[in-house]
Amino acid sequence: MKSIICTIIFLISLTGFSQEVFFHDVDEYLSMNVPEDAVEGEMSGLTYVQGTMGDILVNISKTDKGSKKLAKETDLTKFYKGVKEGSLKASKGKLIDEGIMQIDNQEFYNFSFSANIQGEDKIINTYIFFWKEYTYTIQFMSPENESEHYKESVSSIIDSIELN
Repeated sequence: MKSIICTIIFLISLTGFSQEVFFHDVDEYLSMNVPEDAVEGEMSGLTYVQGTMGDILVNISKTDKGSKKLAKETDLTKFYKGVKEGSLKASKGKLIDEGIMQIDNQEFYNFSFSANIQGEDKIINTYIFFWKEYTYTIQFMSPENESEHYKESVSSIIDSIELN
């Protein structure tokens, strides 16, 4: 009887800690895990997928605005840093970290900053990249502390990215 109860508790705990994501074709060029409660939408030439994972808001967006000019660029660092500066200025945020990384053999610019959003301290972690004439942005917004849940949630999405 004791082993049955322990097994039930173990299975319940696994269900409670599992990440609620599913693999999704964001468009014909990008596939990745998205939150289970994700909704898709479009606004002013921007398409997006948005959902939550506990207290983490996840937003994946795509736009072709400025894509003809960006497609001619060989170094997108200036563009990426402009996005970062604009985000910091608009939110009155403070930069935490930034860097360039490779995901699926593509260069991604990543920056994190803290800001007060609607009276709450948040960390916004942004990944931005240009692919097939579109600019993609993946953002995670969470409470000020970076818990294991946060790190695992971000990893479950970023590590799943497949570019087509």
